[in-house]
Amino acid sequence: LQVFRDALQLDPQNAATNHAVGTVLFQLGDTTAAIQFLDRAVQLEPRSASYHLDAGVAHSLTRPDRALGLWQRATELDSTVVNAHRYIAYAAQDLGDTTLALTHWNALRSLNITDGKGVEEGARAMLDLGDTAAAADWVKTYL
Repeated sequence: LQVFRDALQLDPQNAATNHAVGTVLFQLGDTTAAIQFLDRAVQLEPRSASYHLDAGVAHSLTRPDRALGLWQRATELDSTVVNAHRYIAYAAQDLGDTTLALTHWNALRSLNITDGKGVEEGARAMLDLGDTAAAADWVKTYL
């Protein structure tokens, strides 16, 4: 962590270093400080889907609305960011927004998530949302 902080002293406008400091702080459990650095990385490099994704994860602990916006922006920047779709789908389910949840579960399915865990997640989500036909479709993609 100190090495990254020293690097920031030399170049405080470096998005990658801000992101690295934020990531380490988040892993150390300092969410408040992590958010400051992760948000700064997003400001410095607004076209980075991965920076939006990680900032969203940190915000999800305190501001789910902000997290959702960051994850949505990540998918706008790169529609193949699997975890952004996954996080949005779960958050939307938690918020009772079935349409948004289905949109992102279907986006995941279209990305050909064929590992057992991803297929199981998608199928369970479809069942939770009351769409048994879609759940069956998820299972068929794995078979």
